[in-house]
Amino acid sequence: MKAQYLLTLLLLNLANMTFAATCESTLASGQWSQTSTWINCNGMVPQDGDSVIVNNGHTVILDQNTALIESLTVVGGGDINVAATGFSINTDADGADINLQNATIELSGDLTINANGHKILLGSVDGAFDLTLNSSNETRFLGKIGGITELTSLITDSPGTTVFADTSAGTSTPNLKVNGLIEFNDPMLIAQRVIFSGNNTSVYFNNTIDSETTAKDLYILASVNSTL
Repeated sequence: MKAQYLLTLLLLNLANMTFAATCESTLASGQWSQTSTWINCNGMVPQDGDSVIVNNGHTVILDQNTALIESLTVVGGGDINVAATGFSINTDADGADINLQNATIELSGDLTINANGHKILLGSVDGAFDLTLNSSNETRFLGKIGGITELTSLITDSPGTTVFADTSAGTSTPNLKVNGLIEFNDPMLIAQRVIFSGNNTSVYFNNTIDSETTAKDLYILASVNSTL
C-alpha cells in the first residue's frame, strides 16, 4: 500500500514537471512576453534553461527581462528589438552562445546582456540608449554599433574578453559611434580596423589592448577624453 502511494506521488510529480524547451518564434512580429509569439515552448514564454531561436522573417520585441535562458540564436533574416524603458537578456551559468550576429537590433530603451559564461556574438545595434555587455567569456562585435543612430553609452564588464571583428570600417568611416561613455573593463582584442567616434564621448580602456592575430588599426575620433 505504501509503495503504491509513493508510486502515485511520483507520477503526479512527473506530470507537473516541465522540461527545458527549444522555444522558436512563430510570428512575423511578436512580443517576448506573449505566449503566442512562441512554439515548442511548453505553452509559455521562454523559461529558465530554455534555448531560444528567432526564425527567418520574424522580429521579437524584448518587452520584459528574460528568464535565465540557456541560449539565444537569431537566424539570418530574423531580428530582435528592445522596447521602451529597457530590458535585459539573462542566461544561466554557461552553455551555448548568445548569438545575435544576424540581428540588426533597434533600441527603444537600454539593453543589458548578462551572459555569465556564455559567449556574446553581436551584430549591428542602433538607438540613443545604453548598451551594457556582461560576460566572463568572449564578447565579439561583428556588426556596426551606432551606425545609423549613435548609442548613449557602451560598457563591458571586467571578466572575459572583448573582440572587435566588424569589417565595415573604412579609412575614416566609424564602425562604433557613441555620444557618451565608452568603457571597456575587460581585455580588448582587435581583429579588424576599429574607428570609435562620437560627440561628447569619453573612452576608457581599463585593461589591455592587443591585436587578435596580425596588427590592426585603432582610431579614436572626436572624443572629449580618452584614458588608456
